[in-house]
Amino acid sequence: MSEKNVNSKSVETTATPVLDFKKIISDYIKNNTLPLVRAPFTSNGQEMFAYAVNDTLYQKKGGVIIGEKPIKVDFVAKDYGGYEVLSFLFEVSDNPVLKITDETMVNEKSGEVTSYRTFTVMVTDGDGIPYEYKVKPFKESDKSLLDALISQKAFAAYKLAQSVPGTSDNV
Repeated sequence: MSEKNVNSKSVETTATPVLDFKKIISDYIKNNTLPLVRAPFTSNGQEMFAYAVNDTLYQKKGGVIIGEKPIKVDFVAKDYGGYEVLSFLFEVSDNPVLKITDETMVNEKSGEVTSYRTFTVMVTDGDGIPYEYKVKPFKESDKSLLDALISQKAFAAYKLAQSVPGTSDNV
């Protein structure tokens, strides 16, 4: 939308700012983590653990919440030995968090830039020593659910920051 000032000899036009969703999401990811939980299950008589982020996606229409859907985003270790590391992390702390980081890689030959995300489980022990281990979403659908969740949380944080005086830069 634009407004025209007809009281002056020249016509001024001001454009409505376009939101940069990539920046909003990137800023949110830099400053936030998600809680990671584990749940036991049995496979071939052996107790194992599944790792996930549990949250809710909200269905909106015209800015009004019309429904909600609980979601579970499954994560797996990058290799088999990683499950031992994950067990250790959950023994160190009852509250591990998942830190998501946007990364880029440049192909030295072609100069092509590839963007990707890393997912790191992080804990701190009673002495303040940090531990971490990189995990990955189990399926493509888990990546899609996580992207939707991050988008909703980032936009909600952005709107909240815009409504509180002096916090518009703190998403």
